[in-house]
Amino acid sequence: MSTPGGQAPDRVTERAELQSNVRAAIESLATNQRIVVILHYLANMSLQDIADVLGCPVGTVMSRLFRGRRILQKALYDYAVSQGIVSAPAEGGAVSLEDYRARKKQAKSSGGA
Repeated sequence: MSTPGGQAPDRVTERAELQSNVRAAIESLATNQRIVVILHYLANMSLQDIADVLGCPVGTVMSRLFRGRRILQKALYDYAVSQGIVSAPAEGGAVSLEDYRARKKQAKSSGGA
């Protein structure tokens, strides 16, 4: 069974959960970091354009973007581990998409998720 968009319902649910987690992480940023992250990644603005709009040096925009990305990474890491997107540090680095989906399917069939 699939949704009107052609995606399986479980994928739609996973995508909605991911979007919710990303949105919450972005909203947790300090205002100056959140603005820069949104303008750069969601509005596809260049660093120079953002600096012009905000009336600050490009270096300031770069610093805010760096700090914002670092905070987002920390905020989303636990979610990524819990979903099998990345392995916990003791297990080694990232996992393939196929491994992630297999783990997710196995967790659902065993009642773990």
